[in-house]
Amino acid sequence: MKWEFPKGYVPYNRGLEIKTASNAVRAMIEAVHDSPFSYRHICETAGYAPDSITSWKSGRAAPNVLAVETILETLGYELKVVKKEPAA
Repeated sequence: MKWEFPKGYVPYNRGLEIKTASNAVRAMIEAVHDSPFSYRHICETAGYAPDSITSWKSGRAAPNVLAVETILETLGYELKVVKKEPAA
């Protein structure tokens, strides 16, 4: 089942600076930010508390890897681990 917001939906709470240190969480927050859906809707669809993304973004809490993966999958992304090339 694909979920969508009603026509004319305007996102909110998008100006908060990302304060988390994790690159994976930053990438997830950017994907959330780029989506047309509210943080609340994304969290509820993925099965997390409605204010989870705001807490993760502000650095008040940190998601586990499963949470990052689930949020990304909800938005149509996948989490990949890629080996770095050795420094020259």
